[in-house]
Amino acid sequence: GNQVYADIRGATGYLRGGLVLSFNPQTVSTGFGEIYILDGIYKFFGQTLNITRGKFIYTGGPVDNPGIDIQATRKVGSRSLGSSGFGGGIASGMFSPPGDVTVGIDIIGTYK
Repeated sequence: GNQVYADIRGATGYLRGGLVLSFNPQTVSTGFGEIYILDGIYKFFGQTLNITRGKFIYTGGPVDNPGIDIQATRKVGSRSLGSSGFGGGIASGMFSPPGDVTVGIDIIGTYK
């Protein structure tokens, strides 16, 4: 269930997934699996964004350096953009229908 809650460098949410850990006192601990962020938010430059896709990916490397795939967005309002004009007796125009404006950030890479 959604029993584990994390707060990691501005990303907070419930965690779900699976991770197989390998501990060896002589070397670094490694892991294999994926951990998903559910019902999460990401605070970025003072803005609160909803995590729409979030996971930590472990491919057998050090557990302190997972792959990261996070998309966080927020709706900022609606828009109605367009322009029209008459040039040389020819009508021209370009319009974009009204709709929601969503801004966000994609983070893809590794933790370190």
